Amino acid sequence: MFTVELAEELIKRDILVLSAGCSSGGLENVGLMSPKAAKLAGDNLREVCESLGIPPVLNFGPCLAIGRLEIVATELAKYLGIDIPQLPLILSAPQWLEEQALADGLFGLALGLPLHLALPPFVTGSKVAVDLFTEGLKGITGGQLIIDDDVERTADTLENIIIDRRKKLGL
Repeated sequence: MFTVELAEELIKRDILVLSAGCSSGGLENVGLMSPKAAKLAGDNLREVCESLGIPPVLNFGPCLAIGRLEIVATELAKYLGIDIPQLPLILSAPQWLEEQALADGLFGLALGLPLHLALPPFVTGSKVAVDLFTEGLKGITGGQLIIDDDVERTADTLENIIIDRRKKLGL
């Protein structure tokens, strides 16, 4: 439910959602991957979705599709002439089901993208690991682990990161 509620909240805030892995089934089942779901999006995203005939939540395939998302990020960064950590992109696996999702998330952190999880990974026993993932990576790759199990608070955090990065890019 968290995944669906977060996606609904983000599209209301004009944030396009790209989905891969097990979360895609739930998002598709509630209709968020249908072009008709554009009516649930904020004004700007609704206009884009309706003009292109696309839904506000796009399915990028199975868990292993993280590579596809990396290709999109790489191409966007190349087109804009910036590094991936500057992109207004965030990864989220709020209800991750297996360790592969965490491995995919670590790949995103290594690329310099923030990663949101509602359930903490198996590193909370180590203050060093928690500090590295939540703060230390910002200065190394640009990535940051965000652990939050509240939909509204998470949407606020993710939106603020996206807005900040959009402003820095003049978007």
